[in-house]
Amino acid sequence: IAITTIGSSTYALVASYIDNGVQIIDITNPYLPTNVSAIKNAQNNFTTLLYATFVAITTIDSSTYALVATPGSGGSVKGGVQIIDITTPSAPIATSAVIDGQNGFTRLNGANSIIITTIGSSTYALVASALDNGVQIIDITEPSNPTPTSAISDGSNYQELQGAKFITTVVSSSSYAL
Repeated sequence: IAITTIGSSTYALVASYIDNGVQIIDITNPYLPTNVSAIKNAQNNFTTLLYATFVAITTIDSSTYALVATPGSGGSVKGGVQIIDITTPSAPIATSAVIDGQNGFTRLNGANSIIITTIGSSTYALVASALDNGVQIIDITEPSNPTPTSAISDGSNYQELQGAKFITTVVSSSSYAL
């Protein structure tokens, strides 16, 4: 679940592994939560919500986006990230999607956690991927055109990434991913 405020309303976005989608709920009044919209894989240009696992939210320029991690099945269904414009929560828009093994994305199979950070004028999504035993870093400064920045995996330089599940960042004089 990820929480965001848009305008004067507060919303919860719930990833649904079994339903292959995301439910958007207005929780401004927590005693009376209200269904706002539902997003489902293979409907309205949403192509990468199969087994939706994790939601992260960011604002870029004046738009609000949800990034949804989808782990894939370890077989023919590859993991990835669906980027959704939720600026108008009642009418979410499929902005883009990235899939493991396509267009330079190499560490998204088993995607199960996302953290978003800004460094300088660029916005990045860091995705932990259990089946690929690593982390994919994606430049999402232009949400309609996400690009792979780099990827790391368990091996000689990184020895504790096998089955990577969660990721977070810490910023001091530099930015660190944990």
